This record gives sequence, structure tokens and C-alpha cells, in this order.
Amino acid sequence: MLSRQSETGHDAGHILISAVVLLALRSGSTELTSLVRKWIADDTWAPYLDVPDVHRFAPFNDPVGVPGVEFAEQLLAGSAGKAAAAVPVHRTFPQEDRMVHTTARWTASLGVGSTRICRYESINGQNLHGWYVGDGCLYVFLPNQQGHYSDAYWPTVDATLLLPGTTTKASTPPALGSTPLSSKAFVGGVGLDSGHGAQALDFVSQDGTLTAHKSWFFTPEAVICLGAGITDASGAVVRTTIENRSTSAPLLVDGRSYASDGSWTASDPRWLDLPGVAGYFLLEKGKVALKRESRTGAWRDVDTGANTKGSTDPYTRHYQSVFLDHGTNPVGAHYAYGVVPAPTVAGLAIARLTRVLTNTADVQAVRTITGQELAVFFGAGTAGSVTASAPSAVGWGNGTLAVADPSQLGSTVRVTVRSHARRIVHADPAVQVVSLRPLVVDVAVGGTQGATHRVTVG
Repeated sequence: MLSRQSETGHDAGHILISAVVLLALRSGSTELTSLVRKWIADDTWAPYLDVPDVHRFAPFNDPVGVPGVEFAEQLLAGSAGKAAAAVPVHRTFPQEDRMVHTTARWTASLGVGSTRICRYESINGQNLHGWYVGDGCLYVFLPNQQGHYSDAYWPTVDATLLLPGTTTKASTPPALGSTPLSSKAFVGGVGLDSGHGAQALDFVSQDGTLTAHKSWFFTPEAVICLGAGITDASGAVVRTTIENRSTSAPLLVDGRSYASDGSWTASDPRWLDLPGVAGYFLLEKGKVALKRESRTGAWRDVDTGANTKGSTDPYTRHYQSVFLDHGTNPVGAHYAYGVVPAPTVAGLAIARLTRVLTNTADVQAVRTITGQELAVFFGAGTAGSVTASAPSAVGWGNGTLAVADPSQLGSTVRVTVRSHARRIVHADPAVQVVSLRPLVVDVAVGGTQGATHRVTVG
């Protein structure tokens, strides 16, 4: 759907609403009706009940939009009740190598690939700029920018190098494959609770020359991004993109405004602010590259499919990119930065107090100011108060320990926490508590397909 002009992600949301409307009408469910009320009320970029083009809702221009709207109007007119409230959630989908992190102010997700899930799909002349969408692309969804990824983003963004979250080479993109898999299995994550989780990516480029270990740690305020072991021998410049947003807002770097097109470098900035979007900060000293540009493209550039091809109409969008330059032929390069979507003063202060416990090619981990520890173990190791016997993703906080095997290849992981407990409040079936003082558990991850297993102690 990235490249289909008539079936963007926003349109997919409309199709979901249409299905839930029918379920609510048939079942009389007040819960489903409250969800529909919320989704329709929140949908301001392309309002669900406004149909300027009857083809707008449907895939392959099948005009089903008007009946969908009429059913929704019938549901809303025939029932009373409030719209559903936003519910914070961190959820992993290990059999899809996907995750979603939702807060009251923003939502984020990642695009990754593994030995199980392809990096991207490019068939039938579609997704012609999809080279890096499965290489750790970080999507940030904001209520005030609902159409960001649907409003000609994919025809105009610099997808050859600068997709947020990715570590790529400044060279000709690889030849598109239909469904290219990665050679790495350790891809996935763990959910500690509704506000905290970790996601890991053992990354290798499609051509096999660039490798890195990358982790994202999600909190209610921010996404903390760590990378280490970045190594490449191709001779091309290697970059990690912090942001590349379609926006007219000027970037502020330590209070200095960058409003015109051009390229700059900022050394050891304390704070970068893209108004209406997010704030960004480095967790280790370094130079940040800034680029502001106008880019023009057409939907036909990314989709030439027989029955999906986009128009040849040109679209122009302004982009602000922020990235880290690792130079040519890096060996063991690393990065650490935070992204604070829709920041508040309090949220920014809390995010800035997140501590990086370790950032190596073996272990990456952080501790929040409220005490949650989130760790990715690419091998056996220790981070903060947690020790793992095998590759795993682990979360610990408020008496709950969560463990997952992103590789989906392990059998048992022993996790030791430098903490004492008196009793077991709850343990998932795969968790065997070996000791409470200190807390030691054996987690039978084999055959559970990357699922998160939890134990809570008191």
C-alpha cells in the first residue's frame, strides 16, 4: 500500500472503519460503536463521512465508499454513547516482525525484515522505491499530521538514503527483489507493559556489505534509538537517519532556526526541535547533519502496475532531514539518540533523563527515570540489574519481568535480576521461577514464536 495512490494507509484505515461499522450494526456492540465514534471523530485529514470522490475508499477503484458512509451514518444516528478513549499500548506481532506503540499523544511502529518476513514487497510494478522500508524504518504518527504518509510522501521522499531509523549507504540502491528476505533471524522484541517495550534488529544490508546491531526502546514519552557494531567495507558513506519529515516548519537547533533550503552540520547539539512534529537529542556527543530541500515526484514513479498505477501529476513537498554520518568503511561505529514526538515540557524532561546502560554490539539497554530497564541481548550478557544466558529481549520494572526470543530459534533463556522478591504474583506457563532471592527464572521460549513471557513478583 505504500505506493498505491488510491489505497494509501489512510484509505486502509477507512476500510477498517467500514468493516467495524458493519460488525457493530449486526452485533449491537456498544464497544465497537464507541470505537467507530472515536475513529470518525478523529479523522480530520480525509473525513470518513465526506466523499468528494466515490473511489477514495476502495482498493483498485471499486466504488464502495458511499454505502460505507451510509452504514456509518445509520449506526451513529441509531445509538447513543461516547467515543472510546485512547488506550496506551505496546504490542509486538512476532509472526509478522511488526510492533505498535501507542500513547495518548502519538503512535510509532517499525518496518523490519528477517529470515521470516521479507524486507519489502515489490511486484506487479508496485513499490518501486521500497529498497529500505524493511531496514528499520521508524514511523511516527501524529494527530495533527494524519495524512503525512498518505499525502504524496512516497513519491517525494528520498527513499534512496534517508528513511527515518535506517542505517544505509550513500550508493545506488540494490536491485529490487520481489520479496527479499534478510539472512538474520534475530529480529523482534518484548513488551513490558502498556507503556514500555524494546525492539531489536540484527541488520545486514540487502547486498550483505553493511551490518549493524540496532535497538529501539519505547517509553510513554520517547523512542530511544541505539546502534552499534556498524561496519561496512563498500567504500560508500554510511548514514543513520534520525528524521526525514515532510513539513514546512523550520528546524530549531539549540534555538537557531534553519528555515531555508540547504545543508548544514551541527556539533554536539543539546536539542533539536521540529515544531509540530518532534524533538530530538543525542545521548552521545557527535556531529549531526541537517538537510532541508524541496522534492518533486509523481505516484507513477513508485507504481506502474496495470490496475494500480498512479497519476503522472507532479507533487512537490518540503522535507527536513536530520542524520548521522558514520563516514566510509566504518568499523564498529555506533549512535545513541532520542526521538520525542509531540513533546511537552514534562515529557521532554523525563525523556532526557533516560540513561543508556550499555550500547555495544553484544548488549544494548536503557533505564528510564521511573526505573524500567529495557535490554536487547544479541548474546549472553549483563545490562544494569539484568543478566541473560542467551540472545533475548528483556524488560524489568515494577516487579514484572518480561522475556522474549526475537530469533524464534532458542529453547530456554535464564534471566537473573539483581533484586529480591518474597512471592510470585503471576507467572506465564513458559516461566519457571528458580529463585526469588535473587530473582532467577528459566523461560521456555522454544516453539513460542517470539512471544513475550511475563512473571510478576511481590
